[in-house]
Amino acid sequence: MFYFANPEDNKEILSIFHYHLRFTAGEVTCQMNTNCAGTIQVYDHNNTYNFDMSYVWFMDALNATLMVDTRLQLVPYMTGPELFMTIVSEVLLNSIHSLHSKEQSLEQLTLTSYPAENVKLLNTQILDMSDDLDQAGCLPQDMVIQE
Repeated sequence: MFYFANPEDNKEILSIFHYHLRFTAGEVTCQMNTNCAGTIQVYDHNNTYNFDMSYVWFMDALNATLMVDTRLQLVPYMTGPELFMTIVSEVLLNSIHSLHSKEQSLEQLTLTSYPAENVKLLNTQILDMSDDLDQAGCLPQDMVIQE
């Protein structure tokens, strides 16, 4: 639904849903301004209507936490693609903080902090945390997991 020129080379058109990591919110805003208000309008009335209605849909779909996290970044006359990129940026930022926090927690685990020094409980927690970090590609390189 949201297709923009690839910011790396402007030669191909990409969906920001599938390739959101290639775009920044600023690049999407720039392309929206250029394509909607330039001397040659790339988007017609139906496109701009869809952009406006997608903004309404995204706002209605946000949960309370994301609404609070993104409200300071909202600007007047924001479109759906711009709001989508704002949401993606916020979610990625929260994910990075969460993974960093999990990595720090993993490094600080000690056997003495468990009741009766329960090795089985400690190992279970280490494996769970390590698995989450490994799936995200953030497992510390000095961590060895054996199953």
